[in-house]
Amino acid sequence: ALWVTGVDYEQVKYHLSTSLGEQDNDQTVASIYSRFVQPLSDRIEMTSGLRFAQSDNEVTDGFKFATPTKIKDNVWGGELGFRFGVSGNTTGFARLERVYRFGKFDEHTTFAVTTPLNPSTGYSYEAGIERNGDSSTLVLSIWQIDLNNEIAFDPSAGDNVNLPPTRRVGVTVN
Repeated sequence: ALWVTGVDYEQVKYHLSTSLGEQDNDQTVASIYSRFVQPLSDRIEMTSGLRFAQSDNEVTDGFKFATPTKIKDNVWGGELGFRFGVSGNTTGFARLERVYRFGKFDEHTTFAVTTPLNPSTGYSYEAGIERNGDSSTLVLSIWQIDLNNEIAFDPSAGDNVNLPPTRRVGVTVN
């Protein structure tokens, strides 16, 4: 078995000066996580993990955040996955993951929308097969991700916005 626990900490100071004015964002993102990989048999392995994260921003841009504005968000993410032996050099896998993404420091400081961005959250599903050869590896997977509040640039608004629920479905071959 393998167990990894840790803390991530990131602090960013963003400043942009243009003819449109000044933009500042002091952003701190901190998280604590734990991940556990446990063989269930000689052919099956389970991975589980959990992460709690917090983002703190103090934003000023002279437009939508004319006075310093604090934006604080908390989210959680997690995973549950299985790998199983199919034959000597072929394994199958399946995974469910709770995903998130905070707005990056510069995504908060654009000019149009007056409400802060919410974190993007959602669920990712993936299943596939991996075959290892002597000098190469082939991975085929199908996946789906369902997001709430996906963060995207809206050219009609001229700003970063949270989208209504979105879904992406795909196939990956590596």
